[in-house]
Amino acid sequence: MSLVSPEAPRRALSRRCILAAATAAPCLLAVSRTWAQTVQMPAPEDRDYPLIVEAAQAAATMDVGKPVKLTVSNLQTAGNWAFIRSQMKSPSGTQFDYGGTRYAEAAANGGKSYSHVALLRRRDQGWQIVVQAVGPTDVAWAPWAATYGAPPALFNLP
Repeated sequence: MSLVSPEAPRRALSRRCILAAATAAPCLLAVSRTWAQTVQMPAPEDRDYPLIVEAAQAAATMDVGKPVKLTVSNLQTAGNWAFIRSQMKSPSGTQFDYGGTRYAEAAANGGKSYSHVALLRRRDQGWQIVVQAVGPTDVAWAPWAATYGAPPALFNLP
């Protein structure tokens, strides 16, 4: 004769399911809030626009090792997230030259574009680079929403 009630395993499973649901609910709520944020396209005169561009430009300059001027193609924000697509130029506005950089050989062989893309996040210290791609030749930002928890709509991806 068994001392364990036939209902005991079912009750234990129910308790585990309730515990799992209670644990997952706040996570799902946080994710849904991130994904549901409205995407904005700030104008150049908006307060955050130059701050985002300056942060991206400084990061690009540091990465390539010589001054870069970014010409913005697209800048979008969603809450505390920003995504910027731009073209790299020389400080005078002419075509950027990879010569003398760590990317010189790749650029000479067609392995670099003049594009720059960056994902930024607003923190207490201002806009900070989360990740960037200098001279991508593909859609480097495709996994960024999933990898960094940014709103997918920010990247205009299907």
